[in-house]
Amino acid sequence: MKLNQDCLTAIFEFCDINSLYSYLLVNRFWCKTAIPILWRDPWIITKTLNSKRAKIFFNTIFQLLPEESSDLLKSQGIDVPQRRKPLFDYIGFCKYLRKLDREVFYEYNDEQVKLLRQEIFKQFISNCSKLVLFDTTDVEHTVLEIPRAVTIFSDLYELHCKSTDNASLFFGLARICKFIEKFYIKHTIPNLGLAELIKNQLKIKYLKIYGSRIDDGEICSAILKHSHTLIVVSIPIEKDLPFLNDLILGLNNIQKLELTHGVYDSEVYKQLTFPSYPNLQVIDLNLSYSVASIAAYSIILKSHNLQIIVLRFNAYNYSENILSAISQCCPKLKCLKFYLDKGYLPIFRKVLINCQLLEGIFIDTNRKYLSQHGIELLKMLTTSAPLGLYKVHIGNFSYFKMECLKTFFENWKGRKPLLLSSLEVEVEDKKSDNIERLDDLINHYKNVGVIKEYGDDAVILNDNFERFY
Repeated sequence: MKLNQDCLTAIFEFCDINSLYSYLLVNRFWCKTAIPILWRDPWIITKTLNSKRAKIFFNTIFQLLPEESSDLLKSQGIDVPQRRKPLFDYIGFCKYLRKLDREVFYEYNDEQVKLLRQEIFKQFISNCSKLVLFDTTDVEHTVLEIPRAVTIFSDLYELHCKSTDNASLFFGLARICKFIEKFYIKHTIPNLGLAELIKNQLKIKYLKIYGSRIDDGEICSAILKHSHTLIVVSIPIEKDLPFLNDLILGLNNIQKLELTHGVYDSEVYKQLTFPSYPNLQVIDLNLSYSVASIAAYSIILKSHNLQIIVLRFNAYNYSENILSAISQCCPKLKCLKFYLDKGYLPIFRKVLINCQLLEGIFIDTNRKYLSQHGIELLKMLTTSAPLGLYKVHIGNFSYFKMECLKTFFENWKGRKPLLLSSLEVEVEDKKSDNIERLDDLINHYKNVGVIKEYGDDAVILNDNFERFY
């Protein structure tokens, strides 16, 4: 049975970029189906460090440039391949316009790179049917003067930018764009144009701010306008207490909240007021441990729909309170990333027993984690964890005896096969023959269906465990 193009497209949407490239060579029908998907966001190949593919990509773009652009580039010493008629309307498929990294054009000087960016962007803006994502890095405001710019930017959905980018460009986009829902901002200095752009949107849902400063009154005011529509927020904690409290109190529909390193001021954390978040499903805290623990405890205690909790700090004496809150208030929890000290194993058992939807645990420990506690932890996973648990990472600062691991795998039989990250064996088991024994052990339990996948440094778990949006 031959699949029609709609079915084949639906299948190809789930394929990785390497597979899609190989499909180009199957037949004309597969090639015709794969090309629009590959060219929807072609810039991704410049991020993969695949220099050969990047060169082919830019050679294709150069061949599509109008004659006047080719002549201009040649006059500035830039080699441009001979123009030819393309097999497809490649640029017409593009929906993403990302920044052109300087490293891609390493053989050219800064002025040549600036000219290349100008002509390439001009070609894309002139020939795209519609843009979904735009990265303003190193883009001049004159791009908005290109014919059709208003048309292709009018339905822009996602913006990546820096507060150091051209303010005139932001003011121009503010007049054109009203429906941007996702903002990814590296903020370091005030920018009135960026504030105006944020303020003019009708409904912002996703906001991620990088950097260490948000002491910008105009930006803060613009963000607060959208607090009730935001569903995903990632923001550095700063000293601007009134803004932070107003934002935190206004996040009525928040589903994912990520708080990151900012200026460490314990008094700020202590004064923050976290309300009940009925729709909150994910928290991700990467902060100073003592004050972040206060925030984590407050949020967990009041949020009963949490599915993913990522705590990137050692809570020390706060672990008991946080784990207790999780065991009592998080019946829907699916994934937990946490720093577990040996003294809190009993309360962790309550988490395993009470959180029956748990699928993944990502535990960090320290080198003081003694053998008997490691045995206790592994035994706890087989006796107390819900049957749906199968993603397991126990930090590489903990050591296990070979016999302890063998017992754990034997006891895991009959449960869902493990996605397991790398394990450390004890010093006396680190001789070469025992390292080989560990590999043999892993392979044996793969063959009998106890382990599905095993990888170093939680490679197996990273995509599955923490991806939410």
